[in-house]
Amino acid sequence: MKNNQQPKSIAANVREQLTRLDWTQRRLSRETGIGKTTISRICKGGAGSSSTDRIKRIADALNVPIEQLIGHAQVRREGTSKPRTADIAMQVGRLVEHFLTCSPKQQRRLLALAQQLAADAV
Repeated sequence: MKNNQQPKSIAANVREQLTRLDWTQRRLSRETGIGKTTISRICKGGAGSSSTDRIKRIADALNVPIEQLIGHAQVRREGTSKPRTADIAMQVGRLVEHFLTCSPKQQRRLLALAQQLAADAV
C-alpha cells in the first residue's frame, strides 16, 4: 500500500477476499454460521458494530489473518522510527484472539482497563 493511501475498510477487504475465492456472501454465511443478512451488512460496510468474534470467524473461513480484514497493513515510511502499522495490526490481532478466549467477566475488565488507558493517553 502506498503511504498516501488510506487503509481499506473491513467491508472492502471481505469483498476482495470473496472475489479472490470466487465465493458468494451465501457461501461465506454457510462457512461461518453467520446469518446472510449480517454478512450482507458487513460487506456493505453497515455493520460497524460487528463483533470481534464475527470478524474472526470470517477471517478464519477466508483463511486470512484477522488483521488483514481489519485493513491496517500500511508500509513503514523510509527513515521513520515509528512502529509499522502492520506490526501493530498483528499485535492487535493476537490480542483479539486472546481476548476471545477470556470469560465475559474478564472481557469486561479488559475493556474497562483499555478505556481507562485510552482516557489517560489523551
